[in-house]
Amino acid sequence: MYYSQRFITSYNSKCLRLKAGTLLRKKPGN
Repeated sequence: MYYSQRFITSYNSKCLRLKAGTLLRKKPGN
């Protein structure tokens, strides 16, 4: 399937934010 570049970039940024958020939550004392 074809996705617009804008959609892909926004989707990737959301995934990165979720990954960063989970990593920050897993770290104690932060």
